[in-house]
Amino acid sequence: GDGVTDDAAAVKAAMQYASSVSAVLYWSAGTYVIGSGVDGTIDGISTLYMSMYGVTVKFDTSGGNFNWLANIDDLYIEGGIIGESGADLNGGITIRWTTGGAYSMIQLRDVQFQTGGTQSRCIFGDTGNGPTTIDIQNCEFRNFTRGAIENRLDAGLSNSETRAIISGCYFKNMGNSDGNGCSAIMLGRNDAMLESIHITNCTFRNIEISGDVTNTDVHAVLCYGESVVVDGCHIENISNDYGDDAEAIYVKAAYSRIVN
Repeated sequence: GDGVTDDAAAVKAAMQYASSVSAVLYWSAGTYVIGSGVDGTIDGISTLYMSMYGVTVKFDTSGGNFNWLANIDDLYIEGGIIGESGADLNGGITIRWTTGGAYSMIQLRDVQFQTGGTQSRCIFGDTGNGPTTIDIQNCEFRNFTRGAIENRLDAGLSNSETRAIISGCYFKNMGNSDGNGCSAIMLGRNDAMLESIHITNCTFRNIEISGDVTNTDVHAVLCYGESVVVDGCHIENISNDYGDDAEAIYVKAAYSRIVN
């Protein structure tokens, strides 16, 4: 991690080995340049536990856009700064599911995610995919144009098999002027409602749509589900310059509780 050499191949090899022996991958402190991504399905990484305290990951897309961590069934990361304020994955996603994803899990602790402001999302489960268990605590997300966390999941899964806990996180400076909506957190959709969503003690600042664009909406929290709790959150500067929907909390759910 010298901040100069492209470490992607060495990091992928370490991930593959750690996954194969069910071990925690401890990164040495330093700054790592990553110029290509990992696909769990292709690269044989189904479970990955990583400790990244003292680590900064810099993405280099000079060779083309890529998703950094894709299609890993069970992913745990603690610590680290992933991305830079002056650079990002552009058309790629930091953590993404494009295939499979049923009964998978993501757990994050004390991670800072940031971009230069052209990357659309940080964590994204495509339609028909995405983790059934989300547990994200004490993390930061900055500068994503479409939002930090979006999980569409699979309409075929039973609601009772999903769970999302997002607690103590900080979301800042999200939005765009290119006609797209933005939700810092979006969980589920009309035909894929999730059960047991808890978003607690989070702070949201500056989630904004600007420019002369129509049919867009902006939210700090957008949830479709059953048994949804939003508690103890601080939300400011949720705006849409064009005048279409701008809502701090929008919940379509049975048994919802929005307090404090």
